Amino acid sequence: MSTTRRAVWNIERNLDRPLTLATIAAGIGVSPFHLAHAFGRTTGLSALRYARERRLSEAAKLLARGDASVTETAYAAGYATHAAFTRAFARHFGRPPSAVGRERSTAGLVLRAPMKVPPAKASRALALRRVASPRMFLVGTTARYAYEDVAGIPRHWARFMGEASAIAHRTATSPLSVSTRAGSDGFDYTCAWEVSRLPAAAGRWTLTTLPARSYAVFRHDRHVSSLPEAYAWIWDEGLRRLRLPVADAPTLERFDPRFDPVTGMGGIEIWIPLR
Repeated sequence: MSTTRRAVWNIERNLDRPLTLATIAAGIGVSPFHLAHAFGRTTGLSALRYARERRLSEAAKLLARGDASVTETAYAAGYATHAAFTRAFARHFGRPPSAVGRERSTAGLVLRAPMKVPPAKASRALALRRVASPRMFLVGTTARYAYEDVAGIPRHWARFMGEASAIAHRTATSPLSVSTRAGSDGFDYTCAWEVSRLPAAAGRWTLTTLPARSYAVFRHDRHVSSLPEAYAWIWDEGLRRLRLPVADAPTLERFDPRFDPVTGMGGIEIWIPLR
């Protein structure tokens, strides 16, 4: 069973208990870092957002049936207080839980049903090798993205490439991306260029030093639009099947020097950090 399917099962079994990224990950035997990437890349949602929407949806159905008061429903949904539940419910549905209880109806509410996760499809273009990378110095620009809202990444790249000529001491022939701080609300994404030394002052740039590390490198030669499928398979199934010990460290995308941003072809390498 894939990482995401096991996580969904764990969440559904524990909707009435406090859930964090760490408790869900511990329940299925992976690190929070691995779970955040696997769930987010596979479903386009964070694990905690899914858990929150599921427990609020079940609470709404309970209120509509008239089976419990708002306070009883709050505890059944895993909330510690009536007030915390009411705030979360109203923020998500745009209506207070008391209104749903009075009307005995969920009409107009967008409820989250239990998720059915299809098996991740392995990309035929993926090929694996291991790389022992020396320390790297990177200069770039950073933005935070939710797993369900990565549409801004191409524009991020367009802005960065328009400014990249100002980066001094570049050593590579093509840029790379760095994904860091993967968590319950998304991840930080940096468009960067490798340099021989970092500037004395950051200015408008994000300055990053990556220590020497081993990586599992997956090469993706299909169109860039199919990259999400490759990530879904790597995080959700591939790393587990290959028994690779993933480290809680930045992940990289290295663009082949032949990569053409106009056509989206040319090849990308996905570098997964190993312990």
